[in-house]
Amino acid sequence: MKCVRRKLKKKKKADVIVPLARLLILFFFLFFLSFLFFFLLRSYLPHKQKHKHTLSPSASRIDSTPSFRPFLFIFIFFHPSVEEIWNGNIARYSSM
Repeated sequence: MKCVRRKLKKKKKADVIVPLARLLILFFFLFFLSFLFFFLLRSYLPHKQKHKHTLSPSASRIDSTPSFRPFLFIFIFFHPSVEEIWNGNIARYSSM
């Protein structure tokens, strides 16, 4: 029986770097999103107020200023460069 050997193709540098870069970006975004979700959740949950009798009326009123965090998340996550990097076009951003 003849033994058939397949020649293993030598992997190019880009064949190794691109999947690793995608995994690294995915890990970064998952890590970032988990922290963002935690802080958003923390900011929207009602806070426990200790010693209510010591608070002044101005400190106890609810802050009505709108939060910019959701808009920051939308801007960062849906930025066109994120899609380009995810699709493998990291050449533009690798020199940063």
